[in-house]
Amino acid sequence: MVAKSSPTPATAERRVAPRFQPAFATICRLRPADGSPFAGLVWNISETGLSMLTTNRPKVGEDLAAELEAEAGGTTVALGLRVVHATPVPTGDCLVGARFDRPLTEAELQHFVTPPETAKAVSAGLLEGWKPPKKG
Repeated sequence: MVAKSSPTPATAERRVAPRFQPAFATICRLRPADGSPFAGLVWNISETGLSMLTTNRPKVGEDLAAELEAEAGGTTVALGLRVVHATPVPTGDCLVGARFDRPLTEAELQHFVTPPETAKAVSAGLLEGWKPPKKG
């Protein structure tokens, strides 16, 4: 008797905004209400949230004051965020996903993605189906 495989159910996309690769060394400084400030290295970012790698493990559901800082400094955006998930990784760090208390404007988002032209083209749908050229 051969077992029939059942089709994998389609999973609904739960993200409300496209994610972008952050500029090199984009950080998020966090200030918990009842603890010491800490920072995370931004892994990806969208207008509604981010994921970051940090040495601290905030509590899921925790609201934190935050400040995004671009690679070269200069540009910062202060906002609040709510921790959606905090998952330990084998290095001893924690991968944190968080939702902003307000959407970033397009101008704010452009400071934290690289290159800005690519982020704008993606959000406008201009790079739909584009793939990088093959090497060699």
